[in-house]
This record gives sequence, structure tokens and C-alpha cells, in this order.
Amino acid sequence: MTPINLDIIKTFRNNFSNLNSKPVVLYGCSERTQVIIENCSDFNFIGLMDKQNKGTCYGLPILDEQEVTQKAYCIIIICTTFNVNIIYNRIQDWTLKSNIPVYHLNGTLMEPKKQNTESLKMICNIDEYKKSIKSNDIILFELFNTLIMRKTLYRSDIFEIMQRELKNSDKCEDFSSFAKLRYKIEQDFIKDNYSYTLKEIYSDYCKDAELGSQWVLKLIDLEISTELKNVIPRTDVVSLLDYAKSIGKEIILSAPSYLSSEHINMILTACSIDHDLFDDTYNYLPLSLSIHENNNKKILYLGNKEFLSKHDLSYNGSEFLPVYSSSEIATALFDTKWSRYNNDFYCRYVMGVFISQLLNSPFKLNQSGKIDIDSLEEIGYIFFGPMVKCFMDKLYKQAKEKGQKIIFHARDCWILKNLADKYYNKYDVESVYFLISRRAVAIASIGNNDDIRQVCEIFKFNCKHTFERFCSIIFNISIDQSDTYKNTLIEDIDLEELFTHITDYYCEQIFLQAKQQKKYFFEYINKLNIDINESLAMINFVGGGITQNFLEKLGFYKTCEYYYFGLRPSATNMNSLISTVIPVFGVGSYYTSVNNAVIDRMHYEEVIFTSPQSQFMGFDDNCMPVFANEGINTEYDEIKNVHYGIEKYIKQTYDLSINLEDIDPQFVNIIFGYLFDDNISSISQKIYDTFRYDDIVVSDNKMNMNNDIIHEKRR
Repeated sequence: MTPINLDIIKTFRNNFSNLNSKPVVLYGCSERTQVIIENCSDFNFIGLMDKQNKGTCYGLPILDEQEVTQKAYCIIIICTTFNVNIIYNRIQDWTLKSNIPVYHLNGTLMEPKKQNTESLKMICNIDEYKKSIKSNDIILFELFNTLIMRKTLYRSDIFEIMQRELKNSDKCEDFSSFAKLRYKIEQDFIKDNYSYTLKEIYSDYCKDAELGSQWVLKLIDLEISTELKNVIPRTDVVSLLDYAKSIGKEIILSAPSYLSSEHINMILTACSIDHDLFDDTYNYLPLSLSIHENNNKKILYLGNKEFLSKHDLSYNGSEFLPVYSSSEIATALFDTKWSRYNNDFYCRYVMGVFISQLLNSPFKLNQSGKIDIDSLEEIGYIFFGPMVKCFMDKLYKQAKEKGQKIIFHARDCWILKNLADKYYNKYDVESVYFLISRRAVAIASIGNNDDIRQVCEIFKFNCKHTFERFCSIIFNISIDQSDTYKNTLIEDIDLEELFTHITDYYCEQIFLQAKQQKKYFFEYINKLNIDINESLAMINFVGGGITQNFLEKLGFYKTCEYYYFGLRPSATNMNSLISTVIPVFGVGSYYTSVNNAVIDRMHYEEVIFTSPQSQFMGFDDNCMPVFANEGINTEYDEIKNVHYGIEKYIKQTYDLSINLEDIDPQFVNIIFGYLFDDNISSISQKIYDTFRYDDIVVSDNKMNMNNDIIHEKRR
């Protein structure tokens, strides 16, 4: 029995042993349902549910809603791999009404999503804001968190960035407490309701830190330069500014009192905003005076709640429209799991960049209080970027310390190799892009009948081929055209029967292919200057141990470590693996992991981690690589937009010297999971249609993530 099936059985027993006396209905008629029924006979299975099937399956009746409702004392366990939430949404009304509990296979009790009432309160319509601008005479924009924002989670994180730069400088002074002292001095000014300047702040700082007065201007310059690197425009609010100017409104900018007009202009320029658009600029404190000065004109204030609490806007019918900051929207929209990492500066930085991009617009929420996700580049930057950055930083730190050469496996690591060449040269770690696939290395590793049996077992799983196509694709051999199994689907052939037939009739051909491919394989690694006895870091995105198992048979184990984003049980026995395995984001499967988005969504992620080339199939007689479908990956035309977003994120963090080598991967996992949380994100059908794959080893048809055929390539 495969490790996947063993994992399913173990998971099922662990999660539901306390319910085995209750009548159980399994939702889904897949192979995993069969595995559960056949190996958990002590449970009281009374039937199945499945939208696509009727009658009986695996010896049990397929029940409809009415029949299940009549057995209201039962429980339902959803056993499908995909669309669990869609299935639950379909059945939740009548199961709740009949008090029938519904479980995910990982043990989670399914519950209806509660509408996020807090985010609903923050829904804003940009056209309504334009109407208000049109009906007022003076439009006042608050600078920070309204017109522009920082990429940091908190303003005080600017001080943390400054502290790191000061500590890394060649100055002899001690700046280990810079951020804390800088923050305290400003808070003292605020408590005294005092209109302060940066010069006053740093004069006090230098006095308290016993620094010479020459440091005042140096620290002011450092703070402004740090601000300039981290400020970005809130594009939709800037469009309102442009609109107001285009229809002749008087425009006022409200900026913090500690900034000089020169500094304000520098910040505006950094955000590509023309400071000449403003008729006047006020700092926060004398703002109320401006109301009296313009008592014959109607004033519209655009700002956040903190702004509103500071000022009396009731004079002369003044109007206020909230421009919610990204932090305010994030607090209303997300759960609180990420906040437990708030003490870590790098976690705060990642979160700051995350929300500054995802929630840059105060008009981002749709009518359901969710975020519309309809940009592949945005997905790459916001969600995949932190995951890749975390993995690469940890990988290069360890490879440097261990003196390893990094071997990036095709196709999953194509984007990683490109990023390595551009942004990780400072580590002085050699890396190679390694053309390899589970199919290609499987043939090269065959040495006896047991190896043939293992290949049959692994590639039979989820295979959609006929016997003839299976032999051609997996073993690269031609069968006898009179073979009675020729047109029989592999899924309809018992494993032992398949293995016996292949070894009885095609053993010689297979061993010949294996000998040739092994020869070409080692010629290829010699060309790449790879020595299997040197210290190697073997990199793959998704791991189940299949490729690693075959590589170890070829000698890649003595000095090798295998790095993965995550590991899952697959069609090989991971206990038989020899080399050290390092899964950065954990081990598990769709069935066993709870709240581990990287593991749960590996099917989607694997589509993203691809290359312009199609699947590598092995070598020809000239030791040249052979690819499926003329070597062209037609899906890459869309996926490359995700890659653009990933590289944009890596470049930004590289330019700012942000390193995530010590960050907790679980934090990155949490924010990545927001992409697939249907209480937060609403992914467009266009995006979902991108999550399709072309795996010739499994099928000659293009498939989507539900394993549905999109279109046939061969007739």
C-alpha cells in the first residue's frame, strides 16, 4: 500500500476514532474513499454522497439529500481533494437545518463562513467620493495613510530600519537603543501637545545619547532618506487628487508638523506627486484655524479616524470622508494569527509590504467586504514573493555555512535559479540548473525487476493512459500491437497484474533503455561539473520523495541534502530515503495538515513553479535533452506574470537589504493562506482558469486543479 493511502487511513482513524459508533456518510467516490471503506471496517459507513454519481459504489448506496436527511443522526465526512469549501457551501443549509455535522478529512468541523461585519463597514465607492469632491469648494487631503503610505507596518519601524543601518555603519557610536529612544522622545512631545520638528527631536536625542551636535543633521538626513525608500502613493486616492484639480477645486495638504516644506516636497516627489497641485499646506495643529479662514467655502476633509478625532469638523457644514488606512482594513479583514509575530521586526516588515500592496486602495473591498484578486502579477508579488524570499534566504544561509553547491531541479526551480543568479551572488555559493524529472530519472535508476515494480507502482497512481501509452511514456518502449492490454486503461489493471505482464514481455527492452539513459545521465552531470561525492543541496519545490528516491539509487545520497518548500506522503516510501530532508514549510498532506497553506495548496503552487520549457523526458542518442510537446510550455505565457511579481518582491527586499533567513516560516504560511481564504479573498474565474497543468506522465490531456479535462491534445 502506498504511503499516501497509509496516510489517509492513519489520518482518518486519528481524527474520527471517537465517532466510529455513529453512522457515517462519506462525500465523494474517489479512490481515497475506497481506501477508507476497505481499511476502516470497524466504522459504521451507511452510504456515500456524490453529485456526479448514482446507484451504488464500493458496495454502499449513493444517497441523496432527502435520504441523508432522514438519517439525521449521522455525520458527513468530505473525502474529496479539491473544492471542499464549495461542496460544504452546497450542502450547508440542509445539514445545518437537520443538525448533521460535516467534517473535513483533516478532522476540522466545517462551519459556515461568518460575514465579516467589520470589513463591511469599510466598503467605499470611489465614484461617491468624486461626487462629494464636486459638491465642495476646498478639498483637504491628509498626507500619510491617506494620500501616501509607508511599506512598513508601523511608522516606528522606520526607526528600526535606521537603527540597523546605523549599527552596520563604521561609526564607533552605540546605536543599539536608537529606535526605542527615538520613539520615546517623539511620544513625549506628543503628550505635551507640542508642535515639534525633526531638529528638536534629534537635538534631544543627541543630548540623551551623549552624541555631538554634528549628529543632528546626519540623523535627520538618515530619517528622510529612509522615509523616501519606504513611501508609496495610494494610487486611487492620488487619482481623486488629480480629479479635484481637474475640476478647479482648491486643494490643501495636511502634513505632520515635524516635516519641513522641503521634506514634504521630497516625499511627494518620491511618490510621483507634483507638489504644485496643492494651493496650500497646513500641519496638523493649526488646521482648525483654516476652517475659520475659509468660512464662506465648503470644505471636504479626506483622512483617517485619527485625523477625525483631532479636529472639530462641524463648523460651517464641513464634510469628512474616511480614507481607511491599510492597517485599519487589515485589522478588520484578517484573523489575529499573524499578530502573534508582531515582536519580530522582519515579520512586521513582511506584513507591512503585504498590506501596503494588497490594501493600497481604500476602495479595494468589494460589496461582500472581501478583496477581489484578479491580477497574476499581484499574486506573485503579494503572496508568493514572501514565500520564495523566506525559502531562498534560509537555503543560502545554510548552503553557505555547509559549503554546499546548490542544484536547482527542473522545472520547479527555474524561477529560483533565475533569482539566484541576479540577487544571491553575494553568498559566493555555486548553483546549477539541473534538467531532471521523476520520469527521466526513474528509467535511469532501473537495475532489476524490483525497480520495475516500483516504477509501475508510482506511475500507475492517478494515471489516465492506456497500457500502450503508459509503456511509451513511462518506460520509453513500444509494445506488441497484438498485446491484449494495448487499449486497457492503466487504472483498470491491478498493480500485480501490470507488473507481471510488463516483466514477462518487456523486461529486456526496459533494461536496455535504463542502461542507455543511465549512461547519458552521467555524461550530462559531468558536463554540469557535478560530482555526486561533493556536498550538494538538492532543491525541489514539492517533494514526496519520488525523485529523491530514484536519485539516491544513482548515488546522490552520501553528501546530499534535499531542500523542499514542503513534503507530502506520495507513492513511495519516504522511510526508505537515505539523505537528510529539509522541508522549510513543514511536512503533511491535504488530509493531515491543518492551517498550513503551503502544504494544502501545493497543487496550485506547483502550477506556478514552472518554466518556459515543457517536461523533461530524458536524453536522445546524442545525449541531448528531450522535452515533451516540442519543448514548449504553453501555460508559461500566463504564469510568467506571477514570476514577474515574485521577482519584483525579491528585488525590492534585496535593494533594502531585508533578509528573512531567521523568520518563522509559519508566519509566511499564514499570510500566504489569505490568498485562498474565501472569507477574505475573492479570486476571479480568470485566475482560477490559470491553475491548469500539462503533465504528460499522467495524461495526454490538459487538466485543471479539479482533475477535469480542459481540452484534448490527441484524438
